[in-house]
Amino acid sequence: IFLENRFSIRPMSVGLYLTDASGRLVKKIRLANNANSISISNAELSSGTYYCNIVADGASSTGKKMIVLN
Repeated sequence: IFLENRFSIRPMSVGLYLTDASGRLVKKIRLANNANSISISNAELSSGTYYCNIVADGASSTGKKMIVLN
């Protein structure tokens, strides 16, 4: 899975939160200050619906929905 979004990260605490359809946190990835894309292996995920949110200093972006089929 390759996620690309056009965003600019200023030096702050930034992470990508991946949750499943029930809202359970599946993975948290800390993003580097110069990140504008990220790759996530679907080998670590079961088939299902997931939501990605970027959280910076407590403020969350609009989530993106992913459907994983393995």
